[in-house]
Amino acid sequence: MADFTSKVESYVHRLRTAIASGNQVYIDTEVQEIEAMLLDNQAYRAIGDERLLAELLVMLTDRYGPESGHYLDGLREHLAKLQIIHDKFYTILNASIDLDTLLLNHLNRWFSEPIEVSISDAVKDKLHAARINGDSEHRLQVFFNIYFSCLRDQNHGDFVDAIEPLSNWHMKATSTYVPSRFMAYLQQVIVAMFTESMSKHYHREMETLVLYIQLGKR
Repeated sequence: MADFTSKVESYVHRLRTAIASGNQVYIDTEVQEIEAMLLDNQAYRAIGDERLLAELLVMLTDRYGPESGHYLDGLREHLAKLQIIHDKFYTILNASIDLDTLLLNHLNRWFSEPIEVSISDAVKDKLHAARINGDSEHRLQVFFNIYFSCLRDQNHGDFVDAIEPLSNWHMKATSTYVPSRFMAYLQQVIVAMFTESMSKHYHREMETLVLYIQLGKR
C-alpha cells in the first residue's frame, strides 16, 4: 500500500505541476491518467493519506467544475470516512481528553448505532497506559488491541470485524502530516499572488492550504 500511495503522490504532484503551467493538453493528460488509475476502478479506497486525497479532490473539483457531480462522489465519501477514522485516532492520542469521555462520547459510535460495553477498571488502566507510551502508531496499535479484545469478550465481534480492518489500514495515516508538503503549498500560494493568473490559481492554492491547516490542527 505504501508503494501505491507513493505512486499516487507522484501523479498528484504531476497534476499540480501541470495546473501551475497552464498547459491544457498537459493538464488533460494528467487528469486522464489519474482517472484511469484511481477513479474508474475506485482504487482510491486503498489510500489512507487524508491530506493527499484532500489535495486531489480540490484540484479535480476545480478542474471538472459544476460537472464533477457524482463522478467524484465516491472519492468524497471515502475522504469523509477517512476523516471520521482519523478523528477517532486523534481523540485517542489526545491526552487532554479523559478516558471515560473518550470511551463514552467518541468510541461508542463509528458508522452505525452506538454500542454498549462495560470496561473494568483494570482494562481502563491498560487503555490509559496505551495512550501515553510510545510513538503514535504504537499507542494506537496497543490501544486497539486491548479495546477490540474487550469488545469481542462482550459479544461485539461483528462490530470489531467491521472496524478493525479500517483501523489497521489507516493507522499510519495519523502521522502523515508532512511539513514539507505544507511548505510547498505555502510557496505556491505566494508565487500565485504575484502571477498574472493570480485569481483562479491563488483561490485554488488557498483552498488547499486551508484544508492542510485544518487537518493539521486535529
